Amino acid sequence: MSDDDFDSADERLSALLPALTSDQDVLDKILVRLEMVNILADMVTRSASRVQAEIASDLGYGSAEPPRVGAKRAASQSIVAVQPPGSFGMMPSGSGSTAQVSSIQDSEHSEKKKWGRRLAQICDRAGSAAGINDPAQCIGLAPAEAAQLRSLAFEAGGFRTIRQNVRNWEKFEEWSAGKGLRVYPPTIVAVMSYASHLSDQGCGPAVLPSFKYAVGWICKRLAMSCPEMGDVRLKALIDRVHSERGKELKEAIPLPPKLVVALEVVLPKLILEKKNAAAITVWWVLILIYASLRFDDGVHVAPSSLEMTSEALLGVVWQTKVERKKRGTRFAVPTCSISGVEWLSMGWDLFKPHLSDRDYFIWELRSEKEFTEAPVTYSRGLSWLKMLMLKGITEARILKLVEVNEVEALERTVREVTWHSMRVTMLSEAVKAQVDDKIVGLQANWKDPSQLVLKYARQRKELSVAMVKNMTEKLRQS
Repeated sequence: MSDDDFDSADERLSALLPALTSDQDVLDKILVRLEMVNILADMVTRSASRVQAEIASDLGYGSAEPPRVGAKRAASQSIVAVQPPGSFGMMPSGSGSTAQVSSIQDSEHSEKKKWGRRLAQICDRAGSAAGINDPAQCIGLAPAEAAQLRSLAFEAGGFRTIRQNVRNWEKFEEWSAGKGLRVYPPTIVAVMSYASHLSDQGCGPAVLPSFKYAVGWICKRLAMSCPEMGDVRLKALIDRVHSERGKELKEAIPLPPKLVVALEVVLPKLILEKKNAAAITVWWVLILIYASLRFDDGVHVAPSSLEMTSEALLGVVWQTKVERKKRGTRFAVPTCSISGVEWLSMGWDLFKPHLSDRDYFIWELRSEKEFTEAPVTYSRGLSWLKMLMLKGITEARILKLVEVNEVEALERTVREVTWHSMRVTMLSEAVKAQVDDKIVGLQANWKDPSQLVLKYARQRKELSVAMVKNMTEKLRQS
């Protein structure tokens, strides 16, 4: 936008705007958000070289720079290797997190305090509209006790829930203030106007339901009057956005048995290569598969809760998606294997020196031989997983456990894998094998298995076809 490298991004944009439009209303709307321009410019600047390299790679070229005679390149200017066109599953770049995390419970508590304070600020702005601010509700309590109970109310629940609802409300409040609409307490006019604004801005199908939930959540948390969120006009708007912009919900694919085999056989290879950190990560992934655990469940396991017996590895998830009372959800990983490799005992022997009183299972990988000092994260962990899966497919093919003509299909599957694929693999196989609902429910830790079993039948019509075949065979024999 400017040849002057010393101009900030907002200064460059301000200079360019008159050439783009003469509409003063448009100019005013842009100028009041100039602080966002600097943030966006910083993001673009930091990612520019990577994006340029990826474009070059997609076009079939590499990225290069002229040789620099007599000068050494600074570390910050080193060229990042680019994946060849069409490749995936490469080792993640960088060394991962540099943070030292001794307790994710402490980290989550800190986040909860932070967003609880933001919710308290909303409550202060609500004034007398919020019932929680009514002194009559605190009769008989000392001021310190009343303040403590207020703080507990603001921090109750998962920090991600508090964060999402607070963010939604703050955006709603800011927009409504600019339009002169009341939000303390909110009116259905303000809610409908903001929902229409989001729709006009081209929001996705999940945005309006999230906003609707946030309004109800904030009102309930502050004991504030809430408009009728079941209003037919709001529902019609949500339905219209969903029909116009909604996409088919993609379910996590289960891993084919040959991919589980690939993970099992790559574990001893990694141990042989002294890549113990990667081996422990593969072992942990197999635990998620055989115990049907979610990614987050697998993180929220204190190593001190693990117990290895001759029959299974026993453990406790101290916090799950649905159980947040710290009572713990027990799981068991049986000593079994599809490939015949004794992966569970091999991984346990490798992991025992890493047992400690931390409250998360494993760390993030820095390299195949080394961990960081922070718990595994979803995105970077998934990149490592796909790389290790591809390595496992190669090893399984060498061992003739995977046929050459199966490799391409397995590699395509790896592209589509998510962490939830670990959760659904054994459940999908159990449902397909028509295992009793109650047993499937025990494996999945469901309270009411009958309502959820079909959710994990990834080939639902195959179940009904198999049932008809079985019934026909029984009738024929009778």
